[in-house]
This record gives sequence, C-alpha cells and structure tokens, in this order.
Amino acid sequence: MTPPHDPENQEDQEDQAGLDELATLTLAQMQPLLESTFRRANPPGPDIELQLLSADSARLDSGADPAASERPFSLVFRGPRRILLTQGMHDLEH
Repeated sequence: MTPPHDPENQEDQEDQAGLDELATLTLAQMQPLLESTFRRANPPGPDIELQLLSADSARLDSGADPAASERPFSLVFRGPRRILLTQGMHDLEH
C-alpha cells in the first residue's frame, strides 16, 4: 500500500515537480536534442548513458486536435545492450 501524499515531504515535492515538468514537455523541445546523450541516474539500478535516437509525434486515436503542448509524442533512446530498461517512466538527466 502506498502512503498518502505528504505535501511537507521533500521527496513528494520533488516527484510532483518532475511530473509538472513532464506535463509541459513538448516535441518541439525534444527535437533539437536528437543524438545527444542523457543519463539515467536513479537507484536501485546503475547509471546508464542513453542517446536520443528519435522524437516523433504520436497518432491521436480520438481524432481530437489538442493544443501543441498536449500533443502526444514518443522518444526512442539507445543504450548499452547489456542493460534492458522497460518501457515506462525513467528519471533522466541531460
């Protein structure tokens, strides 16, 4: 069971700040970073360097035309073959 969110907890505040940044991230911000290196640096796993290979818009299933800041997109990274990261959210540093 996950403990309730505590607004006074530093870790909860950092997690919320990260989600706020993610919510405003756009494809236009990521495209200039193609071929640059990012680092996954969050325990318990090892630090891993990843190269951003592609940043592409994703199809909208509903036919809606959201604002540019809400358009879905995908990022594809390349990393070491010996380490497999699952699809999902990972903390990255650039």
